[in-house]
Amino acid sequence: MKKIIYLLIAFVMAVSSKPLHAAVGDLINIQVNGSSYNGEGAVTLGRGTFWNSISGTSEAIPTLFTANYSNVLSPAVITYSADVSTAMASGGVNGFNATPYSTLMDGYMASTTSRNITFTNLDANATYTLYVYSQKENTVPDSLTKTLINGTALLNTVNTSNSFISGTNYIATTVYSNASGALTFSYAPQTINGTNVGVINALQLHQTGGSGSAPTPEPASLVLLGVGGLFAARKKFRKKSA
Repeated sequence: MKKIIYLLIAFVMAVSSKPLHAAVGDLINIQVNGSSYNGEGAVTLGRGTFWNSISGTSEAIPTLFTANYSNVLSPAVITYSADVSTAMASGGVNGFNATPYSTLMDGYMASTTSRNITFTNLDANATYTLYVYSQKENTVPDSLTKTLINGTALLNTVNTSNSFISGTNYIATTVYSNASGALTFSYAPQTINGTNVGVINALQLHQTGGSGSAPTPEPASLVLLGVGGLFAARKKFRKKSA
């Protein structure tokens, strides 16, 4: 019994002493279709002037900004995927026209049902701030386009606003990657009537916590719990023997 306990303790020490490969501060910028945009988003993070443009359903993201503010080409690092039936368009006319952000907001993806967007090859169990930008075309009434992120975070997507307003044309929410380094969130229309549409113009994913920062038990913690259980079982066994 002692040998098993010592082996488990050694394993815990080995796991907990592994160096973390977290990339806290890394930033991914994504705009949907539209004209190329270079510049900051609603929240100035001190970098991020380049935006990856997506137009398909699953694409590699070649450019991200690392924690030391450099622009790194890593085609295989991050993959974006969306439901194949997601509609995309470009050249949308909205309140940002004639502003520096017009090219960021002119392309969009839209859906009348809930869709998922997934990032892969991220740090495992890490913490991120997700920024979602949403504004519809001027031809669509405000009452018909309200976008829900993960079922609760509401974007009103008012089409006449020409500046960024939290909860209206962008929203920031905390999200977490899983043990496989994948991060999925949903976007959908607010359910009021059958004509509502959920719209996304752009995304930013900013890593704020390294591997293991997500609120889930780490393997080392689980092993420690197991060790504690073994000690408790051994103590109980001794009492019975006595």
